[in-house]
Amino acid sequence: MKAWHRKLSLAVFSTLLADCSRPGASAATDSATVPSVVDHGGTTNQTAPLSQPRDAGVRSSPVPLLSVVAVVGGKDISMPRSGAALIDPSASFRVEVAVPLTDGRLALHDERDAMVASTGTAEVGGSYTRYHLVPEQLLPGTAYALRLDGAATHETHDVIGRAYQPVLLRFRTRGERRRQPASRTGQRGSYRR
Repeated sequence: MKAWHRKLSLAVFSTLLADCSRPGASAATDSATVPSVVDHGGTTNQTAPLSQPRDAGVRSSPVPLLSVVAVVGGKDISMPRSGAALIDPSASFRVEVAVPLTDGRLALHDERDAMVASTGTAEVGGSYTRYHLVPEQLLPGTAYALRLDGAATHETHDVIGRAYQPVLLRFRTRGERRRQPASRTGQRGSYRR
């Protein structure tokens, strides 16, 4: 069995095990809205679309963030938790949480809410979780959001099953936004044979 297949199988098994082992957990799918998303980007987002399973009847708390850091050229730059930060496009990101989360994931989303291709790691200790995310490419002058949520459900969970609300951290990249190339259709002098 190939190494990537074993890792994928282990990840799927771990997610299913975590979902089944929580008291009061439900695998019900809800395509409505989730009443609370913690938005640390300066705007209040009381509802967010959800097309994945979520916990039914489990009350969640805000994630206790220890630090949110952009790493640029080997230097740590603290990111504000409220208001949009201005970050260099070459940055990678580190988020530390004051609880050991068993099913959390840190993802980067662009202005259209599409996930940005990234690599990353998660380190779970006895009293913390540390995420490190390295995006493949960030465009200058563009808005992005780091989102910490559950891998299988909307909320993240610690080792004893407590649920935590997703976290949204907004930022913009420094620099001039690149112009899209002009479309060739409709230009004067162009024709097809």
